[in-house]
Amino acid sequence: MTALNRKGQILGSSITLGWRLFLIAAIALFVALTVGSIFTAKQDVRPAEASVLANRIMNCIAEGGMVEPNFNLKDCFTEDSELYVSANLTSMDSNFSRFIFSGKPNLNVFCNIGDSNVYCMDQKYYVLINNQNVEKGILEIKIGVNKHASNV
Repeated sequence: MTALNRKGQILGSSITLGWRLFLIAAIALFVALTVGSIFTAKQDVRPAEASVLANRIMNCIAEGGMVEPNFNLKDCFTEDSELYVSANLTSMDSNFSRFIFSGKPNLNVFCNIGDSNVYCMDQKYYVLINNQNVEKGILEIKIGVNKHASNV
């Protein structure tokens, strides 16, 4: 009878061992699938990049909300072949207007036709223009980001 108990113990321990190995494999598979789906998911960071760039340009051009009429975009960011940035400053009190752009002008065309590979953003800010006397104005910043392959 001891031989039967011995066989039963061996069978019971092998079933327990198989069950434990199955649980470990299932947990490892769950962790691998979860981590894999998180790290392989593609995130489009172009909207965040455009928003940060617009805020950086606004802070550069209009320190404290006051804009000098001879501002320059090249002082505000490093040019990139995958970006289009334009700034349009218009006075609400006079006929003063200034438009300046930097980057690839073709991206503005793609923004206007609604190309899905180019992310476009328009921001309007109410500013004061230091043009001989202080005038109220609107600064419109338009940004196009084409980094579809590298930022997605």
